[in-house]
Amino acid sequence: MPGHEGAVRLRWRFGTAGRINGSPALRDGAVDVGSTDGTLYSLDRKGGLRWSFKTGGEIHSSPLLGADGTCYVGSNDGYLYAVGGNGSLRWRCDLGGEVHGRPAVGLTGALYAGSGDGHLHAVGPDGKSLWRLKTDGGIRSSPAVGPDGAVYVGSRDHHLYAVAPDGSLRWRFKTGYYVNSSPVIAPHGDVYVGSADNCLYAVSPGGALVWRFASQGPIGSNPILGPDGTVYFGSGDTDLYALTREGRLIWRCRLGGNTWPSLVLGPGGVIYAGAGELPPSRFIIPQGQPFAAGKGVLCAVNGDGSLRWRLDIDGRIYSSPAVGADGAIFVGSWDQHLYCVEEVVEGER
Repeated sequence: MPGHEGAVRLRWRFGTAGRINGSPALRDGAVDVGSTDGTLYSLDRKGGLRWSFKTGGEIHSSPLLGADGTCYVGSNDGYLYAVGGNGSLRWRCDLGGEVHGRPAVGLTGALYAGSGDGHLHAVGPDGKSLWRLKTDGGIRSSPAVGPDGAVYVGSRDHHLYAVAPDGSLRWRFKTGYYVNSSPVIAPHGDVYVGSADNCLYAVSPGGALVWRFASQGPIGSNPILGPDGTVYFGSGDTDLYALTREGRLIWRCRLGGNTWPSLVLGPGGVIYAGAGELPPSRFIIPQGQPFAAGKGVLCAVNGDGSLRWRLDIDGRIYSSPAVGADGAIFVGSWDQHLYCVEEVVEGER
């Protein structure tokens, strides 16, 4: 691992046999993460392996932890898996295509997940299919569930969908290109979502455009909300943006690289963002380096947009970091490792 700048240090890193595209899921004393080697890993907080569970395809999905400790994760083999807290299979449900997004759980315990078959699927807590709603493109977006049970999800058919809990379509909103970004729902009901047309959209609960903010690059990562309603998102122009709830720019922070940053809001209003730089021949895999992916950077940005620290990592970061109660920051990389880092307390440097 290269040297770093700023007040941050490595606690540990754990190696897998594939890229880590999904965000880690934190449970008491453990962290779960999937890899494109097809394995879901559960580690203790010191980076030791607790158990692993093998699926039949690459895992790009971020795991979701249920209230009972069950870990739900999608795989490129087309299945949504429910894995117990001890690593044993509880059930799997065939969704008909690769499952890239993180599943979401509804108000009644149903699970929602999009699939490469173009459908939003609802699955019962027992693993049985409840319904599916067809879109006109593959779904890589993670669903979001509103306070009334409505499910919002983006599709590569350029639309954001709002779906009732019974699977009926409420509305769909058209953007200018793929919607791989996962929506986020504000307390006042507006839905924020990014599109590969370079814009972040605010859509009303009824499906009407509230505002649109244009960046200089595609938006594939998920917007996040601050406690005061500030909307944060990363763009393919490699900038991190902060907007008011009315869509006005507050600040932007250049993180570098050539991929969109993925964000999480931590204690004290600090935003943690992963980004990276793909090599010029990004679609040519060098011999002997099957997971080559340029360089990555993990950044911490203060609430005023100033850079707090940055840490260089050997491969690009595609997923959002996760922050533990003790301040530990977990992030996966295309260099096949899960990293755990921490800020250095003043006087310990």
